[in-house]
Formats: sequence, structure tokens, C-alpha cells
Amino acid sequence: EDHLLKRHGKVITAGGRRFWDMRDPWTQEYLSGKVIGFLERYGFGYLKVDYNESIGIGCDGAESLGEGLRQNMEAARKVIEILRRRLPDLVIEVCASGGHRMEPSMIRLCDMVSFSDAHEEKEIPVIAAQVHRMTPPGQSQIWAVLRAGDSRKRIVYSMANTFLGVMCLSGDVYT
Repeated sequence: EDHLLKRHGKVITAGGRRFWDMRDPWTQEYLSGKVIGFLERYGFGYLKVDYNESIGIGCDGAESLGEGLRQNMEAARKVIEILRRRLPDLVIEVCASGGHRMEPSMIRLCDMVSFSDAHEEKEIPVIAAQVHRMTPPGQSQIWAVLRAGDSRKRIVYSMANTFLGVMCLSGDVYT
């Protein structure tokens, strides 16, 4: 717990998840060895940085909870910068607006952006179009989740939505 974010002295827990304190030199060294070292050692070409949970209003460690959160996210971005320097050919997908990663400095630093878990909702094209305010369409992954029971009209609709960005397929693709 020494290396996790805290609010009012207590470890921040959202559901069953907790958050590394990215400002902590121990955390940075741990991630450098365990994650970046692993990716280097085994020649990975793609990394999805995903965390669909929100830290909330902020964390301890600065003059306000909000400033603690800002500092933590700045430190998280610096870890991605180190990753980018050590593995310049690695394609990095940043995901999880709830993880405070869908913001301009991270979008510029990463190659691809996933923005929503609303992939199966009818409103996905509206959400995808709004993302263009922050993310260039060529960087924005739009998922078509295909289900075996979908009507032809629904499949066409799901596929057409992906034209708002980079097409990604999931679901019952083979059936």
C-alpha cells in the first residue's frame, strides 16, 4: 500500500481496483523493469494502456486533491515518454477516459486512442464524431461489435460507424 494513491490517508479503491502512485520513484522503477523491460525483452510491437476506472476527485500529496491528481497524471505521462524513447517502434494505444488518459498530451504521445465502452450502443456514431474535437480520425479506434443474432441492417450500421475513425472488429466476427 506504500506505493498506491491515497485520499485523506486511505488507499483509493474503486470497485476492486487500486492505483499506482506514479510520482513515487519506486513505482517508476518497478514499472520500468517489469513492464518496459518485459516489452523490450520479448519484442512486443503493440501495447494497449487501458484502465477503465476513475481515480475520482484526486489524491493526497499536494496542496489539493486536484493538484495531487494532476501531478500523478503528469508522472504517468512521463512513464509513457520513457517507454516511447526506449521502444520507438512500439505502437501504443491509449484507452480509458476514466483513467484520465484521454487528454491532449497523452493523445499526442500515443499512436491510437480508444474512447468508449459504448461500442454496442446505437449512439456510438455521435460519441465517435464528438471525439474528433480531440483526436484525429486516423488515430481514433471505432469498434464494430458484431453479434451472431444481429440483423443485416444492424451489421451495416455497426460497420458504417467505423468510418468515423480506424475500424476495429470484435464480437461474433466468425459467425
